[in-house]
Amino acid sequence: MAAPNLVTLAPPHLMHESELPLEWERAFAKEDVAMPHIAKLRIILPRDFSPGSSIKFPVPCVCGHHSSRFTKTLPGRTVIVKWDLNICQLIDNSDTNLVTAVRLGDRPRVEALLASGQAVDQATNNGFTPLIFACHFGYTQIASALIVAGAAVDRRTNTGVTPLYAACKEGRACIAKLLLDHKPTSRPSVVAVDQPTNSGSTPLLIACERGHADVVSALLAGGANVNQVRSNGATPLLVACVSGHAEVAAVLLAAGATVNRARDGLTPLLVACCWGHLRCVQVASSYGAARAITWNGLRGDAEGMARNQNHMEVVAWLSLSSRWTTPLHHLAIIGAERARAELRAGADVLAAARVPSPARLTVRKLREALAERSLPTDGLKPVLVARLAAAIAADPPPPTPLSIAREMRAADPPAADGSPAHLVLRAAEPWSPHNHELFPEACRKRAVQLLLLGELLAREPLFDDRRGSAVSLKDCWMDFVMPQAVRRFG
Repeated sequence: MAAPNLVTLAPPHLMHESELPLEWERAFAKEDVAMPHIAKLRIILPRDFSPGSSIKFPVPCVCGHHSSRFTKTLPGRTVIVKWDLNICQLIDNSDTNLVTAVRLGDRPRVEALLASGQAVDQATNNGFTPLIFACHFGYTQIASALIVAGAAVDRRTNTGVTPLYAACKEGRACIAKLLLDHKPTSRPSVVAVDQPTNSGSTPLLIACERGHADVVSALLAGGANVNQVRSNGATPLLVACVSGHAEVAAVLLAAGATVNRARDGLTPLLVACCWGHLRCVQVASSYGAARAITWNGLRGDAEGMARNQNHMEVVAWLSLSSRWTTPLHHLAIIGAERARAELRAGADVLAAARVPSPARLTVRKLREALAERSLPTDGLKPVLVARLAAAIAADPPPPTPLSIAREMRAADPPAADGSPAHLVLRAAEPWSPHNHELFPEACRKRAVQLLLLGELLAREPLFDDRRGSAVSLKDCWMDFVMPQAVRRFG
């Protein structure tokens, strides 16, 4: 049997130890027709390829656990390497014509074989079906044809890999949606969205590990359990934070993932601090992640853990945000859509920061007393007044979402129109038709009722503006009454 065309099948991503990509091509002229399972690749080594370093690339098989390494010593030269296609049974004696056609991505051949009555679920020795191969390599149209022909969408390999798992592992969002939307008719084959492999991994866990946010969204929409736990205690959110996939973490948290669920005392935020994944730390913090830690009987915090690992950028941000308490404090982290949702749900743009220590609380009370002029400074000793002024200067007012938004709009460059900071500033303004959408539901309902009342009053003869009055009741009602009657709080 002729060896499959590697370029069509799945071009390997060759790398050397400096993680730079290597150029390669199939060296067909160097291959032995008597050994069809041995392919040969022509590789151009870069000039910076140090003697003794290794070439590595993944074998394009469904399991994805194998790799090949070759050591070469001549930088800047073209070398030929052998690639044994029998690794992980890439070439399988039990191959059917349909399996081969699917591997090569030959859709016309696949459709012809299906029309001729080829067995759609005939598997290789290790249990891989044509549908699993199509899902792995991302052949959406072929996968659709196989499903229409009756392929079992719940078939598992010897290691427990399902078509959905194969698609999610490689980031094939379109195929994942195709499988999840499959509605069986004549046969009971259905997709089990949380079906684990023999090792305990699930489609959602592997998608989180690989950072496929679009696949994660599709799985959650298809009913995947956002808080599923692997046998080792890992949750999807923990896996995403370990790998540094902040976009995936945001999708999980928006879907209701438990932010403080710990494994061996370590929460997703603390794991992100340990690995230095700043963006994951910020996302978890915006959803209220706890920063305290109790591990092996010892107490600490996220900032200390990041400092111990020398992740000073994470330490700096944790210190800056140490007193933030609400999602709106994280205006530079959350998106405009989430900021709008928080404001419409009643988020306080003047939300207080974290409760200060008793000493700072005393300073705050003194500051408020001085501001209200209820504590005269004339009767105080000059030394006490100086100390009080120094204490106030050393303890600046805690930030609120509104103060943070003002700083962001005053920055260079300023926060753009439509940004979270801009939305907070709009929401803090008196009610108007332009910011009505940013008020809580109760306020919006009250505004509608008052507008209807104003319309009815304007129709009364007493307020008929056709008599030549300079300002109509409608204008007065909209410009003066409504902003005072509709308040965000109180």
